[in-house]
Amino acid sequence: MEQVFAEWAKKLLPWVLTHGVKIVFTIIGLIIVHKVSGRFIAKIVRIAVVPDRFTSKQAEKKREDTLIRIFTWTSYILIWIMGVLMILDEIGVPIGPILT
Repeated sequence: MEQVFAEWAKKLLPWVLTHGVKIVFTIIGLIIVHKVSGRFIAKIVRIAVVPDRFTSKQAEKKREDTLIRIFTWTSYILIWIMGVLMILDEIGVPIGPILT
């Protein structure tokens, strides 16, 4: 049993030190990009929404919040799909058929 564990450790350790580190950095990068993009989207939407003299401040705020949620979740989904594809590529899964 110890011999089997030693063989697994011998094969797994180099993989973890190369690919595992890249996967961890990819996940950390995805989290950072998601946080930054959320703040960026909120600022851009608040600037881009033009106040209308026929709507109240509350209605304008609701519209901004709705647009922020839509754009944030859309970017969240796209960022994580790209991240999962990058991780699958790092693991060795061919992503060409997935992309087509």
